[in-house]
Amino acid sequence: MSKESTDKITTQPIITPLELFKLIREQIQHEDNLVNQRLTWLLIAHGFLFAGMIQIEIQNTNTTTVLPIQAVALIISSAGILINAASFVGLRAAHRSLTDLYQTWENAKSKDSRLGSSFPQITWRGDSRLFRAINTAKATPIIIMALWSLLDFVLGIIVGIATIIGLSALIIGVIALLLLGLMCFETFIEKDTIPKLKNENNLRRRK
Repeated sequence: MSKESTDKITTQPIITPLELFKLIREQIQHEDNLVNQRLTWLLIAHGFLFAGMIQIEIQNTNTTTVLPIQAVALIISSAGILINAASFVGLRAAHRSLTDLYQTWENAKSKDSRLGSSFPQITWRGDSRLFRAINTAKATPIIIMALWSLLDFVLGIIVGIATIIGLSALIIGVIALLLLGLMCFETFIEKDTIPKLKNENNLRRRK
């Protein structure tokens, strides 16, 4: 194969602008579906957990064995905190992936003016970090985590800090409060750390 034919192969675009737009858009839709699925499972799981808490409260008014019932309530709240934290990590991963896809399209637009004038906006992220679209989904586990923290503090106060269950409830409430702070920081304060993607052709030339 001659050098001229080799240069033609390496300089030809791998995919057309339309194919690039469709590919990135399909990936964005895939991530959106994952966000919806994770939120659905989060709400279903917590529906069962909160129903269990209500059932425990009903039984608590009809029995004198308070501590075993409150221990079950503490286990349920701990499970809820773990499930909620895991769901937030999944939503955070989806947010990172969506940011990566958005940046890929923006980098392509900066190198080809036709992409900005011939195609619609690939997705809407929001006007600022506080009002980004993904924050609507990420706010759900934040609200749930705040509720679990409040319930653990109330449980600890009702049972009494002198008991093992009461002290454990307060400790778990503090842990939930710390997780809540980290979730709020990541969602509303921390800056995006994903760097802009470099053009692959430029990387090949440098090599």
